[in-house]
Amino acid sequence: MTLLGITVGASVESLPACYGGAVFQTFDRRPPSEVCVDRTSHFRGSDGTDTYTVLVPDALKPSFIKEGRVMAILSGKQMEYLMVLTDGVEVQEDAYAQLVEKYGQPARREVKTLQNGFGARFDVISATWRFERFVVSFDGATDSLAKGRIAVITNDWLASRARQRGDQPKL
Repeated sequence: MTLLGITVGASVESLPACYGGAVFQTFDRRPPSEVCVDRTSHFRGSDGTDTYTVLVPDALKPSFIKEGRVMAILSGKQMEYLMVLTDGVEVQEDAYAQLVEKYGQPARREVKTLQNGFGARFDVISATWRFERFVVSFDGATDSLAKGRIAVITNDWLASRARQRGDQPKL
């Protein structure tokens, strides 16, 4: 299962380091010529998961993708969760159509009407595709109408998150 040429479940070490592993200032960064991992973007969460930014060349980036950056959350060295931002409700129909073309009809599709601060109403698509080892989720808008999300997640990662939540104290 891939997202923008990145294989979910693959080792982060299978990707070359962006910029030859050099540390660049943000304003110096150029789009890469191949899919690569920005090893300088590493973040370790309190739950022990590692997060990296994977950069995608413009040639592989659909027009509805906000930036050529994919957030990759790792379990060990495996990329278990890939997430990319879209340009929100303005491009959600195109994004959804391409997801249906790639993954088929979703297991769940929902349309909600949201309203902005000026009273304008927008229909926002959410959809989920379920496969034997993966889940693909799409939100036409997230915390902003100008930002949507596509995520490809392994079932193993979802199960580990559910177990962690189950270990939490209850009221």
